[in-house]
Amino acid sequence: MSSANGTTPSLPAQWVERIFHKLALIYGRDFTHRWDGLDIEEVKEDWARELGRFAGNADAIRWALANVPDDRPPTVRQFARLCGANVARAQFHMERAQVFMARGMLDAAEHSLDKAGAALDEQRVEQAA
Repeated sequence: MSSANGTTPSLPAQWVERIFHKLALIYGRDFTHRWDGLDIEEVKEDWARELGRFAGNADAIRWALANVPDDRPPTVRQFARLCGANVARAQFHMERAQVFMARGMLDAAEHSLDKAGAALDEQRVEQAA
């Protein structure tokens, strides 16, 4: 997804702050010291850019935070894959629901046609008699 000027949107800084806070609570030093020696603001800006395609999808971010691995903190690309997995999961469930609705509509239409056919058969029998 690109913005009107052709650039990829960035995740709002406030969202990145919340992600970093939650990951720090989950992983402690394993997360907070991961970028020792780097400018943390540059790291956060990178996360904002890498996760920008999820700017309109807070559910993907929430799902990723709830499903991070237990053993080690994710890199930004691993976290983005988790967000993308939620998007794919949601798409699957939406498509599945659409299939069930379509089946229900087809069953209802078939039932109506059966009733209409039975009524026509009954009329023909009455007319023939």
